[in-house]
Amino acid sequence: MIGKMPDTIMSIVLDVTGEKTKSRFMGTFRIKAVLTHADVIAIERMYSQLLPRTTSDTSEDAKLRASTISELSVRIVDGPEWWNGTRYGQLLIDREPLYQLLIKCNEAEQDWSSRLEEQANQVDSENVIEGPSKP
Repeated sequence: MIGKMPDTIMSIVLDVTGEKTKSRFMGTFRIKAVLTHADVIAIERMYSQLLPRTTSDTSEDAKLRASTISELSVRIVDGPEWWNGTRYGQLLIDREPLYQLLIKCNEAEQDWSSRLEEQANQVDSENVIEGPSKP
């Protein structure tokens, strides 16, 4: 059994140029590397606010943007001033900062899972009970 899980809040650094505005988006974000059940439900709620599910003619691009903004709105705990000033990405013209943030969040989740697995393996190897040796 693992005594203490790795911290679920991590810091990531973004430094990306917008594809349309050519503006540079930089800053440190504190994010949730792992989502709780409540977080997943909050993402769904946010997505539903952005795009009602009854709209069958919604473009794939709009669905992708809504999905990205929904997840980032829940994952990002704190960000730079420009993040808050763009209503957490909703008022941005550029897509690249949003997509790069989501990629970094996914990488942080993979890192968290790896650290948890490493910690579990370490605990398992410390708790090995060997039987009598065979002749």
